[in-house]
Amino acid sequence: MTLHKVKYAETTDSSVQAKYQRSYKDYLVDEWLKANCKKPYHHSPGYLTEKFIEFECNEDAVWFALRWS
Repeated sequence: MTLHKVKYAETTDSSVQAKYQRSYKDYLVDEWLKANCKKPYHHSPGYLTEKFIEFECNEDAVWFALRWS
């Protein structure tokens, strides 16, 4: 299985607390994923400064990238 990775945000603050904070954009992304994805997807780990979603479905990845990238 190939996962399709789409980055949607990056934290520029290097403090530990900033890496674990969720923004309003994260909430909007979650709501969009629940409403639009047909196949499973996976969030990036909370400790990374880069925020991304890995999709199991190519079509879901394309629609997400068009909306959020």
